[in-house]
Amino acid sequence: MVATETKQRPLELRILFLIGRFMAALLCVLYLLMTLNSIPTWAQTLWVRQQPVSAVESILQESLAKNDPQILFNWVMRRPQSNMADIFPIVEKQAGQINSLIFMRQARYLAKNGQVDEATFWYLYTRYRLRYDALRCGTPTGTEKMDMILEILSPSEMNISVPPEPQKLAPILQRVLDVDAKNPARNNPADICTVVQKISGGNFVMVPEESWAAIRHTLRMVTEQSIAEMTQ
Repeated sequence: MVATETKQRPLELRILFLIGRFMAALLCVLYLLMTLNSIPTWAQTLWVRQQPVSAVESILQESLAKNDPQILFNWVMRRPQSNMADIFPIVEKQAGQINSLIFMRQARYLAKNGQVDEATFWYLYTRYRLRYDALRCGTPTGTEKMDMILEILSPSEMNISVPPEPQKLAPILQRVLDVDAKNPARNNPADICTVVQKISGGNFVMVPEESWAAIRHTLRMVTEQSIAEMTQ
């Protein structure tokens, strides 16, 4: 009986060893399957970061030619945040046609580098632009859903704060309107609308482009009224 147990032990150990190897191989396969989806994104990020910063000029032109702000947005988001010092002066010239969230990235960059006043301005400009995007999305609750997104983009995490005093906030909002007047927002908001509609849980038809001017006029008028009330 003792001899039999002695002979079985090596076999049991071999079985356990094989099971262990099988489990290890299975885990490796699962890991590879889980990372396969991220490989294209990783490869694209690596490719973008190997390009010179000056390539933003051609990426911007491609984005404008195809009326697809996402092209430029994806390129900018894959660059190191420190590159914004060189990227933003170029893309800002086409402020009216680029993805609204690029301005948030600029705000984060400025806040990280201690330029709080400028960071606050670009944060508020982003909010203005995103609200305009939401109004064009055709979602009945678009602005409410955008408010939910804006809550996530809280300035507190950037170590900035929106001035609560009307006399300090009014000049910033006026500057927002001045920038909007210089470069009227006419970007294609389809990418933003996709996010809004997912949150809303429905499919809605974007407002026709011929109606955008009226929406923009209304938004500007409401903002101007708010500024007037602050300065009274």
